[in-house]
Amino acid sequence: MANKDSCLAYMPIAMTIVTLARYQLLGSYHYLKRLNYHVCYADTDSLMVQKWLYNDCHAVNAYLNLKHVELKQMKRLLVLSRKRYIYKTQKGKIVTKGFQKRINELIKFILRLVLENVWSFIFSTPKPTRNPQLGVSYAWMEDNLSLSSRGWILWVDIIQQARYKCRDAKKYSIYRKTKHLSDYKSKSCVAVHMLKKYPEKANDFIEYTYSRADVAAQEASKWVMDAQECQWVNYEQLFMSQKKMFCMLLNMAFWKLPEVPLGMCDMVMNTQRWKEFVQAELLFWHKTRKQGKARKVLLLVEKGIKYTFCMNNHIKRVRGRMARPPPKKKQKILQYV
Repeated sequence: MANKDSCLAYMPIAMTIVTLARYQLLGSYHYLKRLNYHVCYADTDSLMVQKWLYNDCHAVNAYLNLKHVELKQMKRLLVLSRKRYIYKTQKGKIVTKGFQKRINELIKFILRLVLENVWSFIFSTPKPTRNPQLGVSYAWMEDNLSLSSRGWILWVDIIQQARYKCRDAKKYSIYRKTKHLSDYKSKSCVAVHMLKKYPEKANDFIEYTYSRADVAAQEASKWVMDAQECQWVNYEQLFMSQKKMFCMLLNMAFWKLPEVPLGMCDMVMNTQRWKEFVQAELLFWHKTRKQGKARKVLLLVEKGIKYTFCMNNHIKRVRGRMARPPPKKKQKILQYV
């Protein structure tokens, strides 16, 4: 109905269709409540109940005098918020609803890793077999880790895998169909910039990616249409629209914080701040080691670069930079004889 060329692009028609669907939804709700079913979730065109006893919806169809009510059986259901939930089918496939904003191969990869690990943690499913083809991360499954550490270990491990995969700029570019230049309301979106430069691509498929800034050539980060021109992918931009959703899932499973720590997630993705974070972690580890209370620090080593995973609360910001708090001065105790 959002298509302006359609004859149904008329608001009263859309309101009528939605109203009729909600009347039927309300009738289904009252019918199932009278049968003492527990309603888990309800939307304009769907209603979910717990432990449905039959393999069909004939009774509901007869009550509503409808023919097209269908039944979907879910093995598990995880409702996150309004119009956003995850369910697992009888065949073991995890399906998301209300997540997709901007889809590319990198978002699919990160979403699959986050979902599989969060799902297995929330529902305490057995640890999967160590098969690299499954894509499950095992970094957070260490036995002596706190919940918050498990969340950060998983997030950093996924970010490292995403960075490694984005070395292939052609594979993780975005492929999308354009409209005519006059049809765009926004004058600053990527497609508009592409069409101004390549007007022959109107109403055709274009391929573009986000190029990392070349500091030596005094070049800023930019969208480029030909992925062959891009040697390094600024991979954060490829999943920036979905980052808050990823953090929300990890927050539900591991961190248990009142708000999603997006600032700390940005720190993981930013190279310079990440180096400062690693340095602060290692300094804290050396200090606790001298005191005989050194805790376990997990490291991921790739081509000689070390990354720490543990997350601590001793990190503070000083003028936009992270630093350890200064050690407490020992108080002199005067003994009077």
